[in-house]
Amino acid sequence: MENKIPTISRDQTLSDITRRKSRKDPSECRICGASALYCYYGAIVCDSCKIFFKRNGLKKQRHFTCLNNGHCEINILNRRMCSSCRLAKCISNGMQIELFRPSAAKSHRTNRKFKSATSTIDITSKRTESNVPIQLPTLNLLRADRSTLTYEQWTLLSNIIHCHDEYSRFSIGEQFLQQQNKLPIKIRFKIETTKEFFKSCASGAQLLFENIQDFVSLSSQDRSLLLRNTMKHIGGLTACIIFQTSKLFDNPAFCNTGETVYGVDTFNSKYSAIYYDSNEIFMKLILTILIFSTPEYVRYTDTPCHNLQDAKTIYHIQEKYIELAWKYLLYKYDHDQAVRCFSNFIRCYLLLNKAVVAAVDLQHYKDLIDSLVKQTEQSLVFTN
Repeated sequence: MENKIPTISRDQTLSDITRRKSRKDPSECRICGASALYCYYGAIVCDSCKIFFKRNGLKKQRHFTCLNNGHCEINILNRRMCSSCRLAKCISNGMQIELFRPSAAKSHRTNRKFKSATSTIDITSKRTESNVPIQLPTLNLLRADRSTLTYEQWTLLSNIIHCHDEYSRFSIGEQFLQQQNKLPIKIRFKIETTKEFFKSCASGAQLLFENIQDFVSLSSQDRSLLLRNTMKHIGGLTACIIFQTSKLFDNPAFCNTGETVYGVDTFNSKYSAIYYDSNEIFMKLILTILIFSTPEYVRYTDTPCHNLQDAKTIYHIQEKYIELAWKYLLYKYDHDQAVRCFSNFIRCYLLLNKAVVAAVDLQHYKDLIDSLVKQTEQSLVFTN
C-alpha cells in the first residue's frame, strides 16, 4: 500500500526510516512516467519533475510558449521539450506550490541583508556622538522563515494530501450538479437520486479509513470502536465540504430535497459549512485527525463507552496529527489567523455534532452508517 501515510513509532530512529524508504518499491512518475519513489508537493513524481516544479511552480503558464497549442504529450523522452505543458501536467496531477518550503537561498539573502544592515548600524554609531541615542528600525528575522515543520512532518503532510486527493472524492459534487442541470427542471434532485448521492459522499470516508496507515495498523477492536464512533462525523464533514465546494448549498432544489430526506434539523448541518475554511490542506488534516477522535468519551450517550485496547497509541497519533495541523497553520498564516482558523473549525464541528445527534434517530441514516462500517471492517480484514 504505497500511497498510505507512514506510521513512525517513537523508538524508530532516522536511520531506520531511511533504510525502510530505501526498500520501497518504485512507482511511476505522474508527470513523465519515469521511476519514482516518493511524493513531492502533493504527487508521486521523479526527482527531475520535482526540481522542475520547484523552479517553475510560482510562474504562470503564460511565461512559457507551447508550439503545439497545449497538446504536447509529456513523457520521459520529451519532458524537456515543452515547459508549458509539463507545468500544466504538474498542476493537474495535484502538485501544489503551497507545499514549498522556504528556500535556503532566501534565508542566505536575508542573512546577508541583516549583516549589511548591522555593519551600517555600526558605522553610523561610530560617527555619532556617544551621548546621542539613535532610533533604528527593529529587524524581525522570524518573518523570513516561520516554518517549524521537520522533514518527517513535511513528508507526512505531503502523503496526507496525496491520500485525500486519491480517495476523498471531493469532485463528485460538481459532477452530480452538472448531471442534474442537464435534466428538465421538474425531475432534478429527486429523492432517490439525492439519497444515492449522499451515499457516494459518505463512501469517500470509508476509503479514507481503509488507506490511512496509522489506522490500519491498530488492533481490530480499536479500529472497530473508532469506526463506529467517528464514521458519522467524518461522513458528515466530508459531505459538507463536497456540498460547499460544489456550491450545492446555493441550490434551493437540492436543499429542499435534503431537508425532506434527513429532516430540517439534521440537514441544517449545512450551516456548519459556513465555517468551512477555504484552505483545503487544513481541512484534509482535520479529517485525518477526526479518524482518531474519541467523541464518545467527552459527551453523554445512551450506550456505554467501550475501552480501547491501546488508548495510549491512539492518543499519541492524535497528538502527532494535531501538532502537524497547528504547525502548518503557523507556517501558512500568522499566529492570530491560525487561532481564528482553528476556532472556526471548532464551531464547525459543534454544529456538525448537533446534526449527527439528530440524524441517529433516522433509520435510513443508521442503515447507511452501519453498512459503511461493516464494509470497511470487511475490507480491512481482507487486506490484512
